[in-house]
Amino acid sequence: MRSIEPKSFGPSGALVARALEEGRPHALAFGEPVPDAKAQIEAFTLETLAAGRVVQSKEDASCLLAGLWLFYDYFDASHTIAQGIKTESGSYWHAIQHRMEPDASNSRYWFSRVGEHPVFAELAQDAQEIAANHPQTKPKDLPLNGKAWDPDAFVLCCTRTPDAATEKLLLAIQQRECLLLFEHNYRKAFL
Repeated sequence: MRSIEPKSFGPSGALVARALEEGRPHALAFGEPVPDAKAQIEAFTLETLAAGRVVQSKEDASCLLAGLWLFYDYFDASHTIAQGIKTESGSYWHAIQHRMEPDASNSRYWFSRVGEHPVFAELAQDAQEIAANHPQTKPKDLPLNGKAWDPDAFVLCCTRTPDAATEKLLLAIQQRECLLLFEHNYRKAFL
């Protein structure tokens, strides 16, 4: 699995690095919002997410804000932003939010609007590698064929009540998914 350095995400990278250190998102469903992250996220504008870089895509920059709110368990703030973004990535963040709500049917609806997202191929490979590091569990319906990512199957795995070992595996995949999506949006957002 390739390394992704949060410091490459400009000023927003500190919050992403903290999220990774704390294992965020730290549950398959939203938990209590993290109060000390709120002011830091609120301080960002589309233009200040990446100091010195010009916004190329307002939609992708907005996705970054939705992602930061999601990392720190602010469902309403993240949802408000994502539902206003009419792109495949906006729908992707929206789908993750509803998966974490948990609302499987709403999440699956938003994933149907995503189509074949550019991060799916890498996510499929990374999920396979993550699963290899969790040999104690192999959910039969987890999309781990290494060829294509099946977001619907992942939604169902996450929104059912998994045992502790399976939840640990699913959470590791969800964390990688959020990081890959954040990186994708960052690359598209700025010149």
